[in-house]
Amino acid sequence: MAFGNFDNQQQSTPTVYGYSFFNKESIIDKTMISFSMWRNNLKISISPVIESENGETRYDTKNGISVYLTPQKAKMFEALINQFLQASKEEQQALTQGNIGVASGNNLITVEDPEVVYGKPEAGIVISIKKLNENGQIEQAYSYETRKGFYNAIVGFDPKTAGYTQDFDHFNTLELEMISLQLREYYTAMSNAQAYSNISHTQPYLNKIAAKLGVDLDSNYNGGYKNKSYFNNGGGNNQATHTSAGTTESIQSSELDSIMGSMQ
Repeated sequence: MAFGNFDNQQQSTPTVYGYSFFNKESIIDKTMISFSMWRNNLKISISPVIESENGETRYDTKNGISVYLTPQKAKMFEALINQFLQASKEEQQALTQGNIGVASGNNLITVEDPEVVYGKPEAGIVISIKKLNENGQIEQAYSYETRKGFYNAIVGFDPKTAGYTQDFDHFNTLELEMISLQLREYYTAMSNAQAYSNISHTQPYLNKIAAKLGVDLDSNYNGGYKNKSYFNNGGGNNQATHTSAGTTESIQSSELDSIMGSMQ
């Protein structure tokens, strides 16, 4: 995980990287597609390949193209990808006219039928990002062809002869399925439901650690909800219920291990 600059409120803006896929043998566009999460958005980038004289393959991330998706638009694009995965060839072409996508700012990200758009029925399904000007003209565009006939399953392995066959058609949509998964994992994580579950389970242990260190979390609490309900306080025994923020304490790892050990 890499960390970006600080914003005006002096809050860190971490960049967390997701999947990356590479296809330097593409018959559509020799590129890589990569995913990262930054400032609550999902960044999808497509970068062209750079082939050096010594055969080393690199990708030009500085001159590629990117689109930023909110959770809503990530879910929308996932639905479009799943439509391609689940529909028949005829249904795909009828529903999408060859391509369908989501706009974000001046950019458009689409999932494309390679036969309709490029006249290449043998190619894998394509993800494209296009930058448009105010007149709708394309200023920049790159495409990523998901790999088809690349990943393989080992079929009928014979332990006596070590013989087997390879099925190269079994995982033709693997990369597209994983791109769909990346979109789903992003917008699901942004609900913060999992984060809340983690915090609610770890908070009691953090309170115990603070108590062992002599840190009074309640004295540092600067807000909260005071539960004054008659029924929630044993028939009038009014108590304050809140979660404390606490102070930042520096704890040596050996001391923390000792504290955690004493709680088991």
